[in-house]
Amino acid sequence: MRVTDAAGAELDRRGDLLDARRNAGFVRQCHGDLHLRNIVLLDGRPTLFDGVGALGLLVLRAVVHGTVAALVDVTMLFVYFGGFSLWSFGYKLYRYGHALSPEAAVRVQPFMPPMFGDQQIANIEVSSYPGPASYALAGVVVLLFSALVWTWWHRRPRVQAGAAAAEADRGYRR
Repeated sequence: MRVTDAAGAELDRRGDLLDARRNAGFVRQCHGDLHLRNIVLLDGRPTLFDGVGALGLLVLRAVVHGTVAALVDVTMLFVYFGGFSLWSFGYKLYRYGHALSPEAAVRVQPFMPPMFGDQQIANIEVSSYPGPASYALAGVVVLLFSALVWTWWHRRPRVQAGAAAAEADRGYRR
């Protein structure tokens, strides 16, 4: 029996229980990556927290306020979030290939699957490519960087004019 067939059979067998739990309010939609870093205890109850939604709110705040400080805040959070996500993904790949059981039937040298691209590991071809959400995140980073450059470029003449006026004012007071 294939795994997908077994999973489908189990879903059919427990469908009524899942429907009852959903109707009772015990099933919530989430991104499916629950771990202790995104579950917080609020008022004594476990509450799901997703940082991606918080980043979206910060982007909206930056758009509404229209200040460079808000734009820099959001850009730095995106850089931090992206960097941490890449590090976490790389660490999980590293642990996957280095936490091998010494009692395994087949002995394999420790390895690290590729973060991007293809690699031959023993007799297995391994591929790893970013999904659509990764491209969307990269697109947001490009847009944020473009907004920073655009803001800097358009504020530059005013800053230079203000510096020239201040210098002229100092010369006038002497």
